[in-house]
Amino acid sequence: MAIRNRFSLRSFLFKPQFSPPTSGMTPEIPSHQDGDGGEFNEDDILRSEQANQAPVWSILPSYHMYKSLYMGMNAPTENIHEPPTYEDVSHTSVSHTSVTTSSITASSLSLHNSDTTAPSSNDPRVIVADENTNDWQNTLLDNIHQLKNLTFSNNKYAKSLNVSVHFTKEVGKLGKKPTYIDPSVYEYKQGDTVNGHILIENTSDEKIRFDMMYVVFEGSFLVANAKNKKDRVPVKVKQFLQMFDFTASWNHGNIDRLITESSHPYTCPNIVDPIDNAKLAVKDRTIHPGNVYKRFFTFKIPAQLLDSECSHNLSGHTHIPPSLGSSRQEQAKYSSKQMQTMRVRDLSFVDTSISYGVMTRIIGRSSMYNLDENDESEGTRLINSTGDEFVILKEQNEFMRMVPEPMGNSLDEHLMKVTESKMLHDNLVNRLQQKIDMGNSILEAMKNGNYDFAIDISDQERTLHASNDHMGDLIKSRQLYRACTSRDKKMTNVPVEKYGVAFAFKKRSLTGSSKPLGSMMVSTPKVNRVVRYISPLRFRPDVSQKIDNKSWKLSVPIDFSFTFPATADHRNIKLPDLKRVDVELVALTWKSLKYALPYELNHDIIFKDRVATHHSSKEESHKVFGGDNINETYKKPFQIMMNQLYDLYNELGSDNFKLEAQLVEDVKSISSFETKHMNMPVQSVTVRDRSENATSLSRLPWVQKDPNTFSSQVNVAIDLETVYLKGEMPTAEKAHSNYCLVTSFQSCTIGRLYYLKVVLKLSNNDSVRFLLPVTVEKSA
Repeated sequence: MAIRNRFSLRSFLFKPQFSPPTSGMTPEIPSHQDGDGGEFNEDDILRSEQANQAPVWSILPSYHMYKSLYMGMNAPTENIHEPPTYEDVSHTSVSHTSVTTSSITASSLSLHNSDTTAPSSNDPRVIVADENTNDWQNTLLDNIHQLKNLTFSNNKYAKSLNVSVHFTKEVGKLGKKPTYIDPSVYEYKQGDTVNGHILIENTSDEKIRFDMMYVVFEGSFLVANAKNKKDRVPVKVKQFLQMFDFTASWNHGNIDRLITESSHPYTCPNIVDPIDNAKLAVKDRTIHPGNVYKRFFTFKIPAQLLDSECSHNLSGHTHIPPSLGSSRQEQAKYSSKQMQTMRVRDLSFVDTSISYGVMTRIIGRSSMYNLDENDESEGTRLINSTGDEFVILKEQNEFMRMVPEPMGNSLDEHLMKVTESKMLHDNLVNRLQQKIDMGNSILEAMKNGNYDFAIDISDQERTLHASNDHMGDLIKSRQLYRACTSRDKKMTNVPVEKYGVAFAFKKRSLTGSSKPLGSMMVSTPKVNRVVRYISPLRFRPDVSQKIDNKSWKLSVPIDFSFTFPATADHRNIKLPDLKRVDVELVALTWKSLKYALPYELNHDIIFKDRVATHHSSKEESHKVFGGDNINETYKKPFQIMMNQLYDLYNELGSDNFKLEAQLVEDVKSISSFETKHMNMPVQSVTVRDRSENATSLSRLPWVQKDPNTFSSQVNVAIDLETVYLKGEMPTAEKAHSNYCLVTSFQSCTIGRLYYLKVVLKLSNNDSVRFLLPVTVEKSA
């Protein structure tokens, strides 16, 4: 269920965190007291196994509790009523204006009007976050990256405020010396706990006020401004994960953080941690001069994202994605020399990143920090009801690397997902083609003056649309249920599918003529090869430790079958041989900046009938080794259909040719997405017989099956540790020391998949090419 109040849901659903430890009233380590002033004894704590195993409270507060504690800032009490109506909202919009999703305009159909990264000049440049309403903070947080940021400016208040994020091994506790850890050398996964504290220091002699101060564990998809490499403000932001910590963030209430604590919720005692004399309470939203404040935080990384993160309700789009690339904000933290050392070559877009980190933001109004009200900042401005602009006074982000473990789907579940994706893909293609066919029929009828017939076609189309929508839901619902017992699995004999291609094998002469010798079939089993993820050198605890590289040694079985014509005398005819085998590993990354992809992409959907292809010797090499660019094989057909819809809509008008907003968004998500293919040739490729003899074969081991048919079976051994990036010189160094194959993933906006491009050159100089799927996974 999608939630309108994104701020409250993400705060509480996964790992809600509350106020600072407030178990006493003096700087000394307080005793444990209950609400009536009674003492806790040690037996009470020892009896609580939960306190030992999970010392931090993890509950789901009520909506009214949230409103009174966090949303109560300057909001009149008469505005706090019942919980709001839950509905979908866009996380990436730069304006706070509602858009009717069913409305379609001609411009929305045009591929030439599909700039998805920057707002046009007609977009509103001012957004009002009215603090007299209940959701003004949502407006602020949804557009947080549009705020003017004073962190690196010369503003005296920003320069005098020092904010730092520190990670610790254990949950931070008052009076306990922490064990610090460096997050830049760790790789986190689902279920890991992120502990630490924030230190805030005012080095000036003036008080510094603020409106909001919050600490959040954040996962973001960011696209930088490619036209200006110095611009730190991203042109595209999607925050797919936000977990707020009430302990570290400023709030009106005082709630126990640790299970062993019990304190008064309406007091804010002046507690000091004796370890470093830092204050734990920030009173009246004011940071006093000469003081250091400490705010403890604890997050538990969720197993997956909220269902509302995918508007099409696709489970694969709610998996935690891995870290990818580096954002401009992360690059700004380090020098160019440091970034060169810390760089992870993950073969992604230069301007695109998936980032995780613990973020601290202190937000106030421009009038608090003596900013010139006449200074019209570039980009979008967020103001309150009086016209005072909100700005980020200080922002500090400690970035982390995320590499999730696989969800552990069974083979049946994997096959079910593949089948569902194909059904949804076929349904979309059929729906688009039906729209185009009916539009052409209506146009033809109107040109012939047969307006009654045109109206009948339009009515039939509307009925078909309603039934198709229902059919799509029905298909997905049926996929959710499947009764299967262990006995069923034992009795089920699943046939092995194959990728194969059949063609006429011809003998070619020097004069250019060709003579057919027989028919040939080349095939390989349809399997998903899993390669285990290997961490970059910086994240390996012991570089000298031997890594598990077994999965990087792949074997591709190839079956050959050759049949002579029944009337041919083949006794003196030489059977085909294999002259050469070339293999490349391709890392394919795609992103859709404006619209969510309508289904989960997979290898078969992208390449369809091009997975196995035959190429004659006359074809140019770039066609043999190319032909796998999905801009041509997958994206272009949708662009053609999109243009056809655009032309029909312009000619027939909206009254005669109805288009649904969801259909248009689905086709535009595919026809406008961007791709990046990174080809990595494999140096070590050998051909062996099925007994795995170490000696490489120069001739195919043919075996006669019947008077006219011969067969041969070989294995192509592929060592992925010898891959190198095309355009670079190959080295003797292991590939996983130079490049990082991030785990395969996909979301609504970005994804990564891998495949092997295997090219077999035959003795007559014809070639057979296979595009075989590969999945990179982290060991569970």
